[in-house]
Amino acid sequence: MQERKFDMNQLIGFGLMVALFFGYYWFTKPTEEELKAEKAKQEQLAQQKEAEIKAKQQAEKQDVAVVDSTANVVQNQTFTLENDKLLLEFTNQGAQLSTVQLKEYNAYDEVSENHEQPLYLIHNKNANFGLKFNDSQGRNVDLSKRVFSAQQN
Repeated sequence: MQERKFDMNQLIGFGLMVALFFGYYWFTKPTEEELKAEKAKQEQLAQQKEAEIKAKQQAEKQDVAVVDSTANVVQNQTFTLENDKLLLEFTNQGAQLSTVQLKEYNAYDEVSENHEQPLYLIHNKNANFGLKFNDSQGRNVDLSKRVFSAQQN
């Protein structure tokens, strides 16, 4: 068996590795100007993000008055399509169906004497078919809140 002896080469190698580690740390640490510049950059990015968040929140809260292409404010209107079986009402706000009534059928009504009332598939805003997306500027666009102009034939 070999005796364990103190090897001077191992001690020198270990000492050189420690010296290299501290030398690398000393020469690569950032200067105070670089630290200040990085901190300023981080603060600027944080302020930009806050401004973007505030702008998005403000845009969502703000009820934008939607105008048509002639720059006149368009009032809410209802357009009706009807035949002997069906009654459809469209509103220009969101260009949506506001009422769908089946004329040949009745709904049960426990309050009235004959227990009949009109059968509505869509009535009193119980269906929302809105489409939401972001435009090229990053603003939220909700088509159910837009007012459209219509032509009746």
